[in-house]
Amino acid sequence: MRWDFVGRVDELAALEAAWLAVEAGGAGPVVVVYGEPGIGKTRIVSEFASTTLERGAEVLWGTCYEGGDSYPYAVWAEAIRGYVERLGGDGLDRALGGDVRWLAPLLPDLALIDFEPVSAPAGVAQVRVAEVLARLLDSLERQPVVVIDDMQWAHPDSLEVFGHVARLATGSLVVVSCRGTALELDHPLARRLAEVQRHRSCEYVALGSLPRIEAGQLLEQVAGEPLAASLIDAVYVESGGNPFFLGELALALQRDAGNALAEGRAPVLPESVRGAVGLRLAGLSAQGRQVLQLASVFTAGFGFTELQALTGVEDDSLLDCLDQALAEGLVFSLDAERYDFAHALVRQTLYESLSPSRRARVHRRLAEALERLHQRDLPRVAGELVRQYHASAALAGAVRGARFALIAAQVARAAGAPADAVMVLRLALDLVGAKHAELQAQVLSELARAEADAHLFQDAASTLEAAFSALEREGASAESIAELVYTVGREFTFAVAIESLQSIEPLIAHALEGVGQAHSLAWARLKLLDRYARPAAAGTVRAPRPVRLDQEAVRIVRTEGTEADYAETLNGWDPSFGAEIARLIPELDAWQDPVARLRALIHVLGYLTLLKPGSSPAADRLTVETVALADDVGTPDSRGLARVLRAAQLGGRGEFDAAAEQLRQARAVFEQEDRSSALLTVVDVLNSQHVDADWPRVAMTMWDLAKSPREAEWLGLVIAPLAAHAFARAGEVDTAREILESIVPALESAELLDPPAIGLAGEAVWELRAKDLAQRLLPHASALSEADGHEFHMTSNELTVARLSAVVGSFDQAVDYFARARVTLEYRDQRVLRAIVDYDEAVARLAQKQPGAARLLADASARFEQLGMHEWSGRVKLVEVTDELPDQLTAREAEILRLVAVGKSNKQIATELVISVHTVERHIQNAYRKVDARNRAQASSYVARVRL
Repeated sequence: MRWDFVGRVDELAALEAAWLAVEAGGAGPVVVVYGEPGIGKTRIVSEFASTTLERGAEVLWGTCYEGGDSYPYAVWAEAIRGYVERLGGDGLDRALGGDVRWLAPLLPDLALIDFEPVSAPAGVAQVRVAEVLARLLDSLERQPVVVIDDMQWAHPDSLEVFGHVARLATGSLVVVSCRGTALELDHPLARRLAEVQRHRSCEYVALGSLPRIEAGQLLEQVAGEPLAASLIDAVYVESGGNPFFLGELALALQRDAGNALAEGRAPVLPESVRGAVGLRLAGLSAQGRQVLQLASVFTAGFGFTELQALTGVEDDSLLDCLDQALAEGLVFSLDAERYDFAHALVRQTLYESLSPSRRARVHRRLAEALERLHQRDLPRVAGELVRQYHASAALAGAVRGARFALIAAQVARAAGAPADAVMVLRLALDLVGAKHAELQAQVLSELARAEADAHLFQDAASTLEAAFSALEREGASAESIAELVYTVGREFTFAVAIESLQSIEPLIAHALEGVGQAHSLAWARLKLLDRYARPAAAGTVRAPRPVRLDQEAVRIVRTEGTEADYAETLNGWDPSFGAEIARLIPELDAWQDPVARLRALIHVLGYLTLLKPGSSPAADRLTVETVALADDVGTPDSRGLARVLRAAQLGGRGEFDAAAEQLRQARAVFEQEDRSSALLTVVDVLNSQHVDADWPRVAMTMWDLAKSPREAEWLGLVIAPLAAHAFARAGEVDTAREILESIVPALESAELLDPPAIGLAGEAVWELRAKDLAQRLLPHASALSEADGHEFHMTSNELTVARLSAVVGSFDQAVDYFARARVTLEYRDQRVLRAIVDYDEAVARLAQKQPGAARLLADASARFEQLGMHEWSGRVKLVEVTDELPDQLTAREAEILRLVAVGKSNKQIATELVISVHTVERHIQNAYRKVDARNRAQASSYVARVRL
C-alpha cells in the first residue's frame, strides 16, 4: 500500500544538488541517506530516483538483505542485470571487450555472452570487478544513478566493490541508504566511506521525524478523510513522527473506525507499531497469515516455488494468499516470481511471532525444501542452505549444513569473494563438533585458506594451528598437512605479510618434520616457503638478509610443480639469476597461468630494472607487457609495482616526464587501497633529484622512511644512504656522516643484502669526500664491479669505484674506472649516469689539478641540457675551470699534438693550420721534449692519457 510522498523538501534538495553536480560533468559526492528504521530512507531515495528517471537518468538499483548476499556480489548483479539484458551480448562486448569475463561472478546464469571467468587472487577479482562495473557505468548513454539500499547489510565483498566503484565511477551519482541515527566508527560501512572520502566527497543526509503538519497530511492521506486534531496529536506522539509507524497506526485506526462508530466510541490506538502490523495481518485469511509467517524465515526475498515448497499450499490458494498480502501492502513484487516484505519491520514482526521451537523447524523445512528443489544446482543455493541449517542448529542433523558450507566456500573462492567463504565456513564451525572430527578438520582447513585469501592473516594463523592439530588427530597424511601449510603460507608471502608468516614458522618446521627426508613436492614447497628471515638491525635502520633457496627444492618444484610453484623459485636477489633470464623469458611466453606469469615477470623485470639496470628493446617489451598483465590479473600491489619499475626504466634514460606519469599512475593505484610504497618513493627521489631537488625535504622524507620498519623493512639500507646524500647536499654534513657511519658496518657484512646500497652509499661518500669511509667501501665496490654484481636504479658499480678511488687519491684508478663506466653506460643506454660520469671525472681532474676538465664539463653540460637535468646544469655553472695546458705546452703545441693523435701527417697539419711544414716540425719537436715522447705513437698515447 503506497501513499503520496509528503515533505522532505530539504533532503530532496540535497539529492538534487548532487545530481546537478554530476550532470554538469563534475565528480559529485557520494550521498549517504541514513536514519532509524521506518524513517523513509528507501521512500525518499525511490522518489528521487523516479524524478531523475523522468529526466533521462539510467537508474541502477540494488538492495542488500539482512541475511546477506545469496551469492557473491549479488547486490551489484541486481543493480546491473536489467541494463545488461537490454544491452545484449553484442552491446556488452562493445562496451567491455574481453573484460566482460570479470562479470561472470555477478551474472553466472546470464547467457548473453560466452563468459570465461578468470581465476585470480581475491584482491584482484574485487578490484577488477569494480573497474569493469565503472567502465560499464561510463558506457551508459544516459546519466547513471547507482542506488544501493540498506547498505548496512552489505556483504564485505560487495562493500569492498562499492569502495572501488565509488572512487572510480566519478561520472555517476552514487546514493546509498543505511539504517542508524549515526554510523558507528567501527562499522565496516563507516570505514569504507572514510576511505572513499579521501578520494571523493561524501554528503550525509540525515532523516529525522516528520514535523507535526506533514505527519497530519500523511495520516489524512492514509485515512482518506480529515481527522480530528486531537487524534492526529495522539498518533503523532505514539509514532514519534516516524513515517512507517504513522502509516501503520493510521491503517489500524481506519480499520477500527467502523466498529467505533457502531459502538459509539472513539477509535482505539494500538499500543505499539507491532500491534498495528498485527492489525493489518488481521485483514488476511488464516491461511494468508500462516503463509506470511512461514515466509518470514526468508531473509532476502522469496520465490513462489520456494514458498510453495515450504508451505505445501496449492497454486491457487497460495496465489490468493499473495494477492491478499499485496493488496494489504505487506509485500511487494520483485519480479514475476519473486516477492519481498514491504518493510523489514513487517518481516520482523511476523518472524518474532513464531516461537523459537517453531522457528527452528520452519528453517529446517526450508533447508530441506531448497535441497529438493535445487538438487541439480546445489552450488547456487549452498550459501542459503548453510544459513538455514545454522538457524535450525538446535535440531538434530544440522551438521549437514557444514557440507554445504564447503560447497559454498568453493563457489565464493572461485568468484574471488573470500569473505563469503569465511562467513559460511565460520557458520559451519558452529555446526560441527567432536562427534564429527573429520568434518571439523576439513572445515578448519578450508577456513584457514579462506581467511588467508581474505587477508585476515591473524585469524588465518590461529585457524591453521587448529586445523593442523585436528588433521594430526585424524591421522591425515603428512603430505596433506604440508600442502595446507604451504597454501596458507603462500598467501602471506603474496601479500608481503612477513610478520604473519613468521607467526606460523613453527607450523612450517613441524610440517617439514612430518614429511621427513623424502624429498617430495610437498617438502620442496615448504622449503621454499621457509626462506624468509627476520631483517637485522643496521644502526637505526633494518637490513634484509640474503634470500637463499634450497637448490634441491628448486629442482623438484620446477620439475613436478605448477607454473605458480615455478614462479616461487625465482629470486632476483641471487647473483646467478641473471644467467637464467635469457632462458626463462621464452619459457614464460608459453605459460598458461596468467597470475603465475605475472609474478615471474615481476621478478625478471625487478632484476633488469633495479638490480641490473639498463635499457633494451627486450626490456621495454617485458615492461609494457608486465604493466598490461598486471592491469588484467594483478593485485593492486603488483599493478603499482609494475608502473614503478617502468618509471625506473624510463628515468634511467632521462625520460623524466614519462617516468613521472608512470609514478603518478602507480601512486593512484596505491592510494586507492590506502597503501603507500617505499619503492615508489625511492624511485621518485632517484629520478626527480636530477631535475629539481628540494634537498632538505628529501633528506627528512628519506630518513623518516628509512627508520620506519613497516614501510622500509626490506629497503632500509637503500633508503638510508639516499638520506645521507640528501643531507650532504642540504649542507648538513654531520648528519650525513652520522647516517653513513651507522650503516657502513652493515654494508661490509657478507650476511646482509648490501649490493644495491653500495652504489648509493658511495655517492653520499663522494659528496662528502669522506676519505676514511671511502677506504672502507672501496674494496666491496671493486669486488662488485669485477664480479659484474648487482647495482641499483641510478647507480653503477664502475662509477662507484671511480668516485671512491678519486676520494682516496688513486687518480689513475679513478680515470680507468670512469672510462669503463662510460663504455658500460653507453651500451646500456643509461643516459643520465652517462652524463654524470663526465661531470664527476671533470670534478676529480680539477681536484687533482689534472687537465681535461673543460672538455668533459662541456660534454656533460650539453647532455644535461638535452635530458632536462636542470639540477646538474646548475652545478656545472658553479664549477670554476682553470684548465691550464699540461707540461707547459703552448696552445699551438697542444693543437698540433691533437692532430698528430688523430693520424694527420705534417703536411696535412700544415695545410689545416695554414702554416709551413717547417713550423709544424719545430712545434712537434718542442712538444715531444716537454711530454717526453720519442715518436708519434707515444705522443698519441699522451694525448689520450691526459685527455688533451
